[in-house]
Amino acid sequence: MSRKKSSVGCLFWIALILLVLIVLLVKYPQISKAMDTTGILKMTNSEKKDKQKVPKMHHTDTENETKEINKIPDEPEITENTTKDEPVRTPDPEETVTNNTPENMRNARLYFIREDSSGNFNLSYSKRPIFYDDSPLTKTLNSLIGPLSTGELNSGLRTLIPSKAKLLSIKVKNGTAILNFNESFRYNTFGVEGLKFQLQQIVYTATEFPTVNNVQILIENKRIDFLEAEGINISKPLNRNSFNY
Repeated sequence: MSRKKSSVGCLFWIALILLVLIVLLVKYPQISKAMDTTGILKMTNSEKKDKQKVPKMHHTDTENETKEINKIPDEPEITENTTKDEPVRTPDPEETVTNNTPENMRNARLYFIREDSSGNFNLSYSKRPIFYDDSPLTKTLNSLIGPLSTGELNSGLRTLIPSKAKLLSIKVKNGTAILNFNESFRYNTFGVEGLKFQLQQIVYTATEFPTVNNVQILIENKRIDFLEAEGINISKPLNRNSFNY
């Protein structure tokens, strides 16, 4: 009897399981739709994924953060003046003019006279910036004939060109500058010696120009033989070698 009861019990459970399976198969679309609506299936899948997912440790970022925290800030860069112990060089005025020479300016040598302790005259020169419009030679010679600057006077320079002398006209031909002066150019209060240095001032200043080799002196557009009765012969062009006597 016990064996029959066991067999009947097993058959009952088998039949019940089959019945449940049949019901599930028949009702599966409705059950699946209900689970989708309530989100039960999604929650179950996400929990499974979270359990399977292993978080990655970004050690590089952590190390960088540690380095940034422990990093000692750089000291500000100091620019050292390597020339601080060198003396300050004051440029020479002549050098300054030469390095910044405009087109209509010439750094000219003007020849004057310097008297030594024995009372003797010596030819000397001073440099001046000469600004001109058309003829730098005309502007330079007119500057020579004009008054000396305060600095030139303080340095002991003098001129022996008569104060009333005027340059009336100028012409350069074949390397010779033809300079036409007024009558006052003929007379010098220092006599023949004064006339010699007066002419040297003119000739040396004019021949500083590369286009001028000689100077012909005219008085009121006339070529004369001498300045004063016992003066220097100016009938021919003069150059720097004309005064070697």
